[in-house]
Amino acid sequence: MREFERALNGYEASFYNRMERLGGFGGKADQINGYYVETGDADWFNEDLGRYRSMSPSDIRAAVATFLPLDRRVELIVEPEKKQ
Repeated sequence: MREFERALNGYEASFYNRMERLGGFGGKADQINGYYVETGDADWFNEDLGRYRSMSPSDIRAAVATFLPLDRRVELIVEPEKKQ
């Protein structure tokens, strides 16, 4: 649960950061344009953020089970080489 909350907080911080940026790619104008193109509503900020706030750890587990089934994925563990 703690890892989930940390990830959600990070996403939310990134979300606000994008909306504070004025120029360049990925800033406020791009975000508002994207909302308008995708939803027809340039003021879709709260609904978009709400999608992430309404998630729970069980939603993540369900998505993983659907899109990353055990028989169709590879898990890789990298350990540093031990000094001799």
